Amino acid sequence: MKAKELDLLHDKVPYLFRNFAIPGILSSLSMCLYGIINGLILGRYVGSNAMAAVNMASPIFNIISCIAILIAIGGNTLVGISLGEKDHKKANHHFNNAVTALFVIALVIWVVVVFFPSSLAQAVGANDVLLPYVKSYIQTFGFFIIPVLFNIIFGMSLQSIGKPQLYMIGSMLTMALNIILDLLFICVFNWGVFGAALASGISASIVFFIFLPHFMRKDGILKIGKYKFNWKAFMQMAYNGSSRQLHNSA
Repeated sequence: MKAKELDLLHDKVPYLFRNFAIPGILSSLSMCLYGIINGLILGRYVGSNAMAAVNMASPIFNIISCIAILIAIGGNTLVGISLGEKDHKKANHHFNNAVTALFVIALVIWVVVVFFPSSLAQAVGANDVLLPYVKSYIQTFGFFIIPVLFNIIFGMSLQSIGKPQLYMIGSMLTMALNIILDLLFICVFNWGVFGAALASGISASIVFFIFLPHFMRKDGILKIGKYKFNWKAFMQMAYNGSSRQLHNSA
């Protein structure tokens, strides 16, 4: 999937604004629309317990997403500065620093949500009635948590290298696939909360594999590769992303 690359240093400001603002707005709208439609499908075909279970599990994944946002924003701030200085090597180093940090954190989170879903469900207050539903949603969606979190950093990194249209396409594709799979798993197969979580995980994974090749190319501005982890840069990255992370947590 190819998208026109914007030149942040030479393209006119109105042109850049239009090509960054519109994809950003459409991406946000697609996520809001998915949440509404997903709620309607669960409420109509599964019932109030399913809705309650998803709502109880949501804070867990919101907190997890905030961690990814912290790393993604903090890392891409450093990437953007380096690209502005035309130091692609340094920008790529900051990108790999962020990717490595997120992978390690995501791996730890994956272990927790996949192997200890009952403890997490009880931590958010699930009673005996809702516990099986909440546990199922946490464990199933949690199995896909690595591609889910990497979509956040990949999406922001695509914007940093002038490809906001691709980020928009990925967000809208996630929404479309999620809705289609929701209808299939919930309405046709009657898989309930498990089906809702599976639909979200599969749709995120498909988009992850669409984003990933753009960071594996040898001629790419940002590419995943060997490098030496920099703790100082990591701390700076965490500091840069902390304000947005606190905002989202609130």
